Amino acid sequence: MKYFFILFAITAFIFTSCTESEELKPQIEQLVSGVDATGEEPVTEPPVIAPENEQTFPDLMPLNGEIKKQIENDYWELLLSMEPHVTEHKDPRDAWIRPVTIGYYGVYNNCEAVMVDYGGYATVVTIRIIEGIEFDYGNPNTIKIWKEGVFYELQEAFDLGLIAKDDLKSINYYFKKYRYTLPKVEE
Repeated sequence: MKYFFILFAITAFIFTSCTESEELKPQIEQLVSGVDATGEEPVTEPPVIAPENEQTFPDLMPLNGEIKKQIENDYWELLLSMEPHVTEHKDPRDAWIRPVTIGYYGVYNNCEAVMVDYGGYATVVTIRIIEGIEFDYGNPNTIKIWKEGVFYELQEAFDLGLIAKDDLKSINYYFKKYRYTLPKVEE
């Protein structure tokens, strides 16, 4: 507490000294009033992004209901194969895991970009940078690329040529746009 008062006293002294300085008064008055040295209000306009720098993405098509079911079934199989204490359950819905929800970020080269979640994650920031594109997650669960029953991490799918850099940009765009909403599903 003693240091707080010392810091406060020093700050008050510096502020008082600066505001009483004759040579700084015009600059301080200009900052406070919002008027420049000519007496004109400065015009501040929002930055304009040149059209050639903008990248547009089409609306995301709904996830096919049958594909959604297949992705969920494949994820259950993967999860059960990785968690030995869960394999005793014949029906995954009886397991300790909460139901699966899927984030959906589009189809690329016949691969689905999805996030499968069973709710068993700790809260921790996970960041993946792939080809200079940053994907940030609020837990260890990351976007996967699903193709014909197999799940790939984004980096792995990119390295294997399943997705391209433009696909990563698109996936990132849709992930940021739809990260807190459930996907539209076409039944």
